Formats: sequence, structure tokens, C-alpha cells
Amino acid sequence: IMTNVRFVDEDGNAVQAVINTNTFQATTDENGDCLIPLFSAGSLVIASVQGTGVRQQLFGGVAGQVVQIPVIPNGDWVISGSQSITLQSLDSSQPFTGNLTIEDDAVLHLIDMNLQLSPGKLIILRDNAKLTGTNSVVESTTVSMYDASELTSTSSETDFIIDSSVFWYCQGEKSAMNLVIAEQLTLGSGCELVIENGRALGGVVVQSTSSLEIT
Repeated sequence: IMTNVRFVDEDGNAVQAVINTNTFQATTDENGDCLIPLFSAGSLVIASVQGTGVRQQLFGGVAGQVVQIPVIPNGDWVISGSQSITLQSLDSSQPFTGNLTIEDDAVLHLIDMNLQLSPGKLIILRDNAKLTGTNSVVESTTVSMYDASELTSTSSETDFIIDSSVFWYCQGEKSAMNLVIAEQLTLGSGCELVIENGRALGGVVVQSTSSLEIT
């Protein structure tokens, strides 16, 4: 069913996006609108701006559907609340100039992407935030994990590589899978971390009240 869908940025402004679903590809008009063939039961649509995109299930014949495409900002980026942002890079490497903070219940998921922070820039996760990846790499000076935050691959088939020093201050048990930490991993006190099918390549610092198991 040919269905009109609007594509906007996080501030609600129309974006010029490339839309893919099944074998169909189109570009939005100046209002951010695009006519897309969709199944009434739902079709998976990938929309991207400047190589960074989002996947979303859309439904044929349903009016008023709006897709928000995250555009990586200049400067610091705070992802908060219950925001769930998926970045899929179609040209693999995405430079980012600021610090990245993910907090509350927010999720940032990377697909086929190398997220490169500028030298000296940091990633901080707190509360119940998640940074997940599929076949992706994160490059930053440090990644600091607080509270119940999570850092993991979402696929047992592909690694999520963290090319950073990682400081993990969890309380109690925490698990991750297919996580490769390329620089030093430091566990705070009382953190019991299990990484399935993972590797820590840069040495490990574990407090006496903490434990690390890598399988």
C-alpha cells in the first residue's frame, strides 16, 4: 500500500532522507514527506541522513506516521529520558566532536558503525542507560559506566569493540556479550562482571570486592 510518511529530526524539522524498504528506495521531498510501499501488517524501513540512520516498523494505509531520524549534533550530546536512538552508518565512520552522555532509561544502539569521538572526549553512562552495538566500534578516551547502565553487543555473531579505557562501577552482577575492550578495563568495588564470548585486550584492574569472568 503506497503510504505517505513524514521524516523529521529530533526537533521536528523536515529532513532530506534516503528511505529504503525491501527493494524500494526513495528520497523525501522538501517537507520531509515520502510515499512508500508498505504492508498493512508492517514493513521494516531504514531511513538515513548523511550516512546515519534509523530502522523503524511502519504500516501500510496508516495516516500520520512520523519517523524521527537522529542527527549527530555538533558538540556535546546528552541522550536522556526513555529515548531510544539507533544509528546505522552506511559509510561506516562517524566523527563526533563532543562528550556523549547517556542517562535515565535511554538507549543508543549502533549498527555497522565506527563512532569516533574527538581526542580527549568521554562517554558516560548512568542510571539504566544502555550503549549497545552490532558489528560496531566506539573510539573515545574513556567510557565510564555507573549505576545499572549496560554496555554490550546485541548479537552473538558479531563483536562490539570498545577502543577506550573502560571504568565500570556496577553494583552486583552485570553481564555483557561479544564485548571486546581494547584498552584497560577497571572494575569498581562490588562489581561482578561476566562477559560472554568477550575479550579484554589492554589489561584489567579488579578491586578486591569485585570479580571479572570472561568466557
